Amino acid sequence: MKKTILYILMILVLGQHKSFAFTCPEAPKPKINFSMRKTPTKFNFSKTTKQLTAANLTKSAQWAGWINEGIMSSKFPNYKISAKLKGLTYPDVGKACYWIDTINFNWVFSPTIFVAKEYKRGSCKYNTVINHERQHVKIDIAILKKYRDKIKNNLRKQALYPITSGLVNSNAKVNLLKKVEDDLAPLIERMVKERTIEQGKIDTVEEYTKLGNMCK
Repeated sequence: MKKTILYILMILVLGQHKSFAFTCPEAPKPKINFSMRKTPTKFNFSKTTKQLTAANLTKSAQWAGWINEGIMSSKFPNYKISAKLKGLTYPDVGKACYWIDTINFNWVFSPTIFVAKEYKRGSCKYNTVINHERQHVKIDIAILKKYRDKIKNNLRKQALYPITSGLVNSNAKVNLLKKVEDDLAPLIERMVKERTIEQGKIDTVEEYTKLGNMCK
């Protein structure tokens, strides 16, 4: 009877040890690597008004007979988010644990101003178009400054706790960044919507009629 009891106890101890060995370790909180910067504004004078109009079909469709003399392009929003993962594998049982070590957020604001090649540098039309497109650049910069801390705080809030996979099959496809992206998405969408509204305030028939009359 004593041998039987001892044998059962040994099984329980070994079972507990095995269970403990294949559990995930306590993961650290993610670090945040945040970068948002502006590159010098580029200028492009290689396109005609016809080419610029074709490139901006939304305006052309909106206003019949509309001709584009300049465009500001910044590929907004132009950010990349990625994660550096770390993990622990148990090859004997085909299990693994993963967690986010670092969240990388990088936004490079790189505006390009296009001015129709028909307009000579220094001419009234050239200067009018350049000044208007620079206003678009300023609006983008103002929006980015407004949302910079909001984006950073969102990521910091998400990084208050470890982001882990738990114990999974070692060949499982793990996307721990999806939750981070999904949580950030509404804020990015709100920023893009506000940016569209603000940019639209200087892209009106009245504004362009005023600018056109300046160079008669």
